[in-house]
Amino acid sequence: MATNAEKFRNFLEIAARLSSVAVIILITALTADRGLRFEGMSVMAIVMFIFFPVGIVVGMVLGWTRPILGGSITIICALIYYTLYIIQNGVIPLGETFYVFPAPGGAFLLKGIADVMISNQSK
Repeated sequence: MATNAEKFRNFLEIAARLSSVAVIILITALTADRGLRFEGMSVMAIVMFIFFPVGIVVGMVLGWTRPILGGSITIICALIYYTLYIIQNGVIPLGETFYVFPAPGGAFLLKGIADVMISNQSK
């Protein structure tokens, strides 16, 4: 019988995977809708694009098999993007998508930490 910790870990895994698929689809749709035209983009805009959406998606894909690594990459890429955005624009990015899109990375990270804690408890 699964303990409460194992049930919570399983919930985190399902939530992280389902939400990551949804976010990857949304990011792909939004990026494809705007088109990938790099000509005329500043170097800063290209660097920002590398972290958000590319880094976010890479982190989520990795999160499926390596949740701590994938979750960390997602969150770190989001934080770097936010920092660059503030440097470039002088304001904090507005809009829920900036904060909702990296959320599956947090779920992957928590799931990975729960894996480690449960593994250590069984020893």
